[in-house]
Amino acid sequence: MPDRILVVGTGMIGSTLVRALQTILPKAQILWVGAENNKPNPEAGRDARVIACAPSSRKLFEDLGVWQKLPQDRVGPYIRMSVWDYDGTGQVDFSADELSTTKDSEAGERQRASLGHIIENSVLLEALEKSIDESDVAVERHIPAKVEGIETLESGEIRVRLESGVELLADMVCAADGANSQLRDWIGLSTKEWSCQQRALTAVVSHSSSHQQTAWQAFLPTGPLAFLPLSGTKAGTKAETKAEAVAETSAEHRSSIIWSLDLDAVEDIENLQDADFLKQINRYIPAELGEAVSVTPRFGFDLRQKLAQGYYDKRVLLVGDSAHNIHPLAGQGANLGFSDIAELMLQWRRASSRGEPVWSDSVLRRYQRQRRWQNQAMALSMDVFRQGFGVQEPHLRVLRNQLMHLMQGQDRLKRAIAKVATGSET
Repeated sequence: MPDRILVVGTGMIGSTLVRALQTILPKAQILWVGAENNKPNPEAGRDARVIACAPSSRKLFEDLGVWQKLPQDRVGPYIRMSVWDYDGTGQVDFSADELSTTKDSEAGERQRASLGHIIENSVLLEALEKSIDESDVAVERHIPAKVEGIETLESGEIRVRLESGVELLADMVCAADGANSQLRDWIGLSTKEWSCQQRALTAVVSHSSSHQQTAWQAFLPTGPLAFLPLSGTKAGTKAETKAEAVAETSAEHRSSIIWSLDLDAVEDIENLQDADFLKQINRYIPAELGEAVSVTPRFGFDLRQKLAQGYYDKRVLLVGDSAHNIHPLAGQGANLGFSDIAELMLQWRRASSRGEPVWSDSVLRRYQRQRRWQNQAMALSMDVFRQGFGVQEPHLRVLRNQLMHLMQGQDRLKRAIAKVATGSET
């Protein structure tokens, strides 16, 4: 009887995991439970919910046949990053060339071409869904559906009860149900959790000048503000007036912003009307982007870091945000989840070659050992950066800016930091 593997979660991590199972374990019986996803906006550059897809994640999607299904006009590469202290003089610039010392490898070529790609979540989900649908490996879908409870049977199998009354049996359950994972709580895996004392606001801003395929991030006294370059939009009709020409030009220059604001500052910003919000953005927007001229509706969420102390119990394992939820400072939350999946693929491939059950304790323990320390290291690094740039004591601010000036001239150090910041070493 083939292994029965159930994936709970239909977001980017759950969908990627299903596609990975089709690729690595084509003889398994794959069951999939979760909510129904929204379809992508037909107009490019209008969805603020994006990921900064790292080179390592791109390779995973290429291996899974997903990257080839992404519409290229909805994939925004960035070849540079610029980070600066808004109230100081410190600035550090990274370029794609600084990521690789390899001149002739395929991976080196790809890394030099870009630091990563900004992709709308819904567009990536659609490409994943197409890849899953077109695979010869069938998936038993229970979508939309919600898990009501689980229990471990004496045989070791997992019985999963859905709210609809349907019961499913599985040899292994993969919990990709997000930071507030019910499955994690039901099986009793504890977490270490703390508030970042910030709330993030996301939106798409149209601006008058090109983003130059650059990701910009300013560290403000109230928290970091990032401008992530979106792909170009389709050409419009010929403008008849100056105002229409400005609007048409800015429509081709869009960035997704994520503004992490301290809790004592966020309310005054979050509740502004669009015109007043744009005034705030224009106080901080990089000069290279020109002027912010329009903004989409904003979406806000509280920022917390949550790290699971263990990644599995019996035959239930955590993947993605259910295991680690981190500050979006470097935009690596989703990439950590994709790295989880890449590690699982490696462990499952090895287990299959040895005739070892993919849900055995030894396989899951190796996955946990490889991924937990890397995810925790990234989470703690983000906390150190966030708190370090939040310090306003004058002497420490001077020291911080001196360190940034020093780093700007150290190519080897910049290369190491750039690899971490873009997820190339997760």
